Amino acid sequence: MNQSVQGQVNNFSKVNDILNWNRADQFEAYAIYCVLSGNYSLNIDHFDVRLDGDEFGIDGVAIVIDDELCRDSHEVRDRIDGRPSSAVSFHFFQMKTSSKFDHGDISKFYQAVKDFFSDTPPEDSDALDQLWNAQRAVYASSLNNNPKLYLHFITTGTYRESKQLSKLTQNQKKNLQDLNIFA
Repeated sequence: MNQSVQGQVNNFSKVNDILNWNRADQFEAYAIYCVLSGNYSLNIDHFDVRLDGDEFGIDGVAIVIDDELCRDSHEVRDRIDGRPSSAVSFHFFQMKTSSKFDHGDISKFYQAVKDFFSDTPPEDSDALDQLWNAQRAVYASSLNNNPKLYLHFITTGTYRESKQLSKLTQNQKKNLQDLNIFA
């Protein structure tokens, strides 16, 4: 992690009183905060998005309905009920404190996301199972449009395109598109 990012993570950790967390966990919380508040201007508590356990390939999940975070099936039904034009998006996060874009880590991330949309719950953690049930509630509702899907693989390095990673992401994007459940 370069000095600039390390300084930003340190400041974020002080402000959010998480200095006692390990560096990787601090970086996860910081990265989720940056993406949701910076890229999407969503006022969502990043700590509610970050997963605390040992979930396979995923560090955070946000199910966002009309700019509000939904963490379980009850919240989804409350938010969507009677509003078929609700805007729904799924955000998945995987963070690495290294500067590399590892082919294996990216493959695991795509596989974990695809598994999240399978017919059986992931059973990695109670939190992920609740989110899986929330995802099922989204698709059980009568939405006018399919949800959007956003995948955020975040490292401290600069992405340099390679043929192998480009081929991997193209194939995995196609696998997700072939599910025919996203806008």
